[in-house]
Amino acid sequence: VLCRPGLLTKFQLNMTFDANPQEVFWVLLDACTLTVMERCQGCYVDEDPNSQITFQTCLPSFNETTGLEAGYVFTMNDGGGNGLCADGVCGSYSIIYGEEVIFESDG
Repeated sequence: VLCRPGLLTKFQLNMTFDANPQEVFWVLLDACTLTVMERCQGCYVDEDPNSQITFQTCLPSFNETTGLEAGYVFTMNDGGGNGLCADGVCGSYSIIYGEEVIFESDG
């Protein structure tokens, strides 16, 4: 994904699933307005256990209302209540904003 420098910033989610990809859901909100920017609920039902995905999108770099640098809230949930771990195998994920890894988790 190529984003227009200065106007849009790349958001990238890299994920390795556990044995139950269909249990994973997430939402990405604008931190100021709580507007849903992206969402995934039920979109991994056809993914193979322990497979990998990459999701990319371009997000506004600045808040249209305030003119300040934009902020976002990312929330991931697992419907099984076990995080990204099932059947003794844990998945992982990382978030890249712009060119910087801003979060990593191993299950």
